[in-house]
Amino acid sequence: MDSTQELQAWHAPDWHPDHGDPEIELGHLRSFALKLLSAVPNATVTLETPEPGLMDVRIALACGTVAEVYSVSSSEDDRHRRFAIFLCPDTPSESEIYAETPEDASNLFALLSSSSRNGAASESRSVTEVHCDP
Repeated sequence: MDSTQELQAWHAPDWHPDHGDPEIELGHLRSFALKLLSAVPNATVTLETPEPGLMDVRIALACGTVAEVYSVSSSEDDRHRRFAIFLCPDTPSESEIYAETPEDASNLFALLSSSSRNGAASESRSVTEVHCDP
């Protein structure tokens, strides 16, 4: 099964309505994951639902960068969703970034992946490399 088919097989968890609408979150996360796999085909994406009301996409890049991406309501408008991106989660190097669109979020990972591949060949980098130490 290819990655795109796998993403289409993701199912929204069944949780209490007080936790929000899992179908909306899942659709938002799926749109990001599809863009990400278009931009970084060798990325690994996994849908995680660690507890009721919590859903994220775990990303692993070939360069070693690991991230968790959540669909969250915008602080200005509850109807608008954005992406909360946690690079190197659960490590001392963890950092939090927000992206407004699936394109913006996937472009971040494309830049991280590209920056790592180009390594020393590039004298000026547009993105600081992110390495996660366990």
